[in-house]
Amino acid sequence: MKLIKKPFRTFLTFAFLYSSNLIATPSASVSQQTTETTLSSLEKNQPYFVGELGPAWEFPSDHLPIGVTLGSFHIAFWNNLNKDYLGHIDANTQGLRESSILRDNIQIDSDSPLTIREVTIANMVMEMINHPTHPRSLVALQETHADLQNFLSEKIPLTWKIATPLNQPISQDLFLYDSAVFNLIAIDSVLYAETAPKSIFTLTLEEKATGKIFRFLQSHVPGGPVKSKEGCEKFSAESLQQFDPGLTIVLMGDMNQSPNVVHDALTKAFKAAGLSNSPYTYLSIDYPSHMNTHTQASWIDHFFIYTADSDLNIKGSDYPEELSNQLIPLVQLLNSLKRNQ
Repeated sequence: MKLIKKPFRTFLTFAFLYSSNLIATPSASVSQQTTETTLSSLEKNQPYFVGELGPAWEFPSDHLPIGVTLGSFHIAFWNNLNKDYLGHIDANTQGLRESSILRDNIQIDSDSPLTIREVTIANMVMEMINHPTHPRSLVALQETHADLQNFLSEKIPLTWKIATPLNQPISQDLFLYDSAVFNLIAIDSVLYAETAPKSIFTLTLEEKATGKIFRFLQSHVPGGPVKSKEGCEKFSAESLQQFDPGLTIVLMGDMNQSPNVVHDALTKAFKAAGLSNSPYTYLSIDYPSHMNTHTQASWIDHFFIYTADSDLNIKGSDYPEELSNQLIPLVQLLNSLKRNQ
């Protein structure tokens, strides 16, 4: 496929339009919420203690996938936990040493570098793609080991493509998308630092059925839960630069912070540019997405969305069965522990 690399419109060319309210407001399902409702969602999705779950965590990653419906198609995001980074699981800082994460981290056979855990992850991605009611047309992945990337490239349907950041044919950050649904418009990426591969990775696609343009930005914000605020600020600044009021834009990723911290960073970036607020709205997902180092269930994997399309229905995948049946028992467990507090 020939890569079409188009420059993004600079922020200054449309800052006046946005600040003067001359463009359409985002759709009802995302941005016609009241400020109180938005803030309530931001404050609601805060960590809660669950303790050491150990063998009760029957799931291949310490992150849970999340999803959203955008009009007629569905997408998903998942930090699937690179097998090179399992030292913190073995150290039991998250109470997951006895979980299936380590138990299934063994090769499927002597002739393959793949682990049982990675095959499980790949099968779950395929379940998302082939879901009977919510088939995903785009899946964004983070912390993807090269062995898993190569395996996925063999398993995905023929119409599906794998996109990686510029000059990184093998990357932990991937976009998988269905070329039967989308035309590729552009790929771009911006490094957080020249000495590290982590980037803000952008894929711009045209939905074939409607001609609508969607821009997807994903980033695994560096710094972990303690030192990631600076990374959130850089991600927010880039989200400002790539903002276009004529597109639907989806920010996603393991942002290593609660949603209110990311929201505040986005607001700060847009206010610094002379605007009253950030146009991106937090999309709340009912279940937590991560077990943190305080053995708390937490929300650090997010969608923030902007659209000016009043006809675009946007809905989070609050029910785990909309993504994978393997997700159901874990979400039920986490929800029950929250109710018991």
